[in-house]
Amino acid sequence: MVGSVGSEICKRDRPEEVHFHEVGAVDSIVDVVGVAVALDWLGIDEIRASPPPLGSGMVQTQHGPMPVPAPATLELLAGREVRPSGPGERTTPTGAAILAATSVPGLPGSFVPRRIGYGIGHRDFDDAPNVLRACLGFRERGGEALYLVETQIDDAAPQVVAHAIEACLQAGALDAWAAPIVMKKGRPGHLLAALAPASLRDRMIETIVRETPTLGVRYHAVDRLALERRFEEVETAFGTVPVKVASLGGEVLGAAPEWEVCRALAAASGVPARKVREEALARWYSRRP
Repeated sequence: MVGSVGSEICKRDRPEEVHFHEVGAVDSIVDVVGVAVALDWLGIDEIRASPPPLGSGMVQTQHGPMPVPAPATLELLAGREVRPSGPGERTTPTGAAILAATSVPGLPGSFVPRRIGYGIGHRDFDDAPNVLRACLGFRERGGEALYLVETQIDDAAPQVVAHAIEACLQAGALDAWAAPIVMKKGRPGHLLAALAPASLRDRMIETIVRETPTLGVRYHAVDRLALERRFEEVETAFGTVPVKVASLGGEVLGAAPEWEVCRALAAASGVPARKVREEALARWYSRRP
């Protein structure tokens, strides 16, 4: 990744033609290998990172003085939220590469901390401690950190809105929907939204921007409590229907026959789909103690 960015900055045809200098030093190699080993050993599912500090001023390199942040650092952080900070190099190219390759931007949703570790640098800054803190934690059962991506549009045809919902679902959204709203100047419009894992946030943003005439989107992290779900099959006069059963802590809270199966069986039998659904639900309840 650092080689690819360096080749773009230095106008080289191949990453192999880039001289790494500081990034090729032993400590940088140890950093990269150490992170890879730690992630594998700890079995990390996801890394979330707050916006890295940019720093300011100049830094001396083997290529001579360079502005801070270094060109490679800024290129690696392109498209990612960063924050200003005091003078000095606060994020190195190696650190930026690790963030870009392994982490999802933004703070996590609710979680339970388990272990906290600190890495301390040798350089002292006047405005902030030169410390990196990492927290190993887990989410409570049923909790899942997600992103809600949404936009308001008042100049899209209904067909465009419907297609955008389908495009979001095909791109991996857990759910997507549109709701009627009244916008400024009394204009009727739609609130188009998609719920997706943090790893698919940028894909949802791009999908909505490409598929609608919107000029921008909003997004923020949300938490979701997902009930435990399983399928149980029931036999009806029209065929076998899977029933989705929802529970919390072992207590069954509800059940719903799969609608698409009910529709297909109803079409094959020439009866209303609701009749298939009602019989499937009645058969399921009849098996309950």
